[in-house]
Amino acid sequence: MYKRQGLDCVAYDGALAFLSDLPHRRFACLVTDIRMPGMNGLELIERLHSAGSTLPVVVLTSVRDARMRDRALALGTFDWLMKPVTDHRLLQVLGSAIGTDAVSYTHLDVYKRQSLQRSRR
Repeated sequence: MYKRQGLDCVAYDGALAFLSDLPHRRFACLVTDIRMPGMNGLELIERLHSAGSTLPVVVLTSVRDARMRDRALALGTFDWLMKPVTDHRLLQVLGSAIGTDAVSYTHLDVYKRQSLQRSRR
């Protein structure tokens, strides 16, 4: 479904796998859970924040921890979504995070769009 909306998604086995690939790819947005093997989602957000990353982060989790949520949001997390979430809602949040109306774009390469937007600045 996300591919039909123009979103090219890449899945990783965990935060460390994502971080090792980060220098080699351009990402428009990161969707992460809090509970993951190895480094948890909050540690990942802290690592990105410490590195000065401006990558929008959306947390999609079942963790009901207000302090953890508040810390993630204080670090610049774009949104904290509680599972279950509808595809429509996730697409809305992703669209807002990457600066497009993802729900209305079909067959659009989001990464090319982001590159085009950056070159116009």
